[in-house]
Amino acid sequence: MNVSENLTFLNIFKQTAPYAKSALSLSTKKITLRIENYFINSCMATDNYLTFQEFENREDAEKTAQILEDNNIPVSIEKTPDLLDNVIIGRQYNNYVQLRIPQDCFADAQKILIEKTQVELDKVDRNYMLFALNNEELLDVIAKPDQWGAYNYNLAKLILEERNTHIDKLKVDEIQQEYKKEIHEPRSLNSTWLILGYGFSILSLVAVFTNNIRALLVVYAFNLLPGVLGIILGLYILNTKRTLPDGSQMLSFNDAARKHGRLMLILATIAVLLILARAFIKEVRFDLSSPL
Repeated sequence: MNVSENLTFLNIFKQTAPYAKSALSLSTKKITLRIENYFINSCMATDNYLTFQEFENREDAEKTAQILEDNNIPVSIEKTPDLLDNVIIGRQYNNYVQLRIPQDCFADAQKILIEKTQVELDKVDRNYMLFALNNEELLDVIAKPDQWGAYNYNLAKLILEERNTHIDKLKVDEIQQEYKKEIHEPRSLNSTWLILGYGFSILSLVAVFTNNIRALLVVYAFNLLPGVLGIILGLYILNTKRTLPDGSQMLSFNDAARKHGRLMLILATIAVLLILARAFIKEVRFDLSSPL
């Protein structure tokens, strides 16, 4: 490349450099925007909606839902399904409204609600329940914002400050980490669960192997209730899960408890099948022995 070509190249470079710089800046902005959209869409695209909070009425649920939607958190509001028809059992007072969001958005949603929920201490009724709590109980509120909600979380911090008990971010992180360790521990079975679970199964087995046909028919007449309850309890212990504050799920019971649940399920299932078989054989024999 000669001198004239070098000069020509330099002139072209000087003329195009501002445009190249502008194009590079625009490309960088586009890439940043695409990365942001990727994370937002990955949260919005998931179909794995779980219950984030429960409310006593739909209006409160919609207020919270609006805050989350304004911050790119997709929501779904659903009514807790009725256990039985109201005509049968009357009005149900535990029928809450569920606010459901994607599992991956739990942590972000909790932070957003805490940031957006404003509390003015001088405007809060002094008869509100949190004012009756001692400092240790207020720390428990701060440790569990998923249970107490954003309003109570922020109010607890203000009450502690009013009592000259300052809680910094390190302290908040510490007590919340302790809570997370606690809830990550699966549950064990207490004696009541064991008595009920094995009791239902053993009661059904006794009815199977007893020579008293009345006892067998009583169990059969009540729709195999003890055995069915044993199956339900066994399945519950084996499969039930709980949702953690970050949206992840884990089995509720530890391995030892789930072994008991599996044994309860096996015993109850065998009992139900044997009761059905024996009751069927007894009915067939009765029909064959009865005169035409």
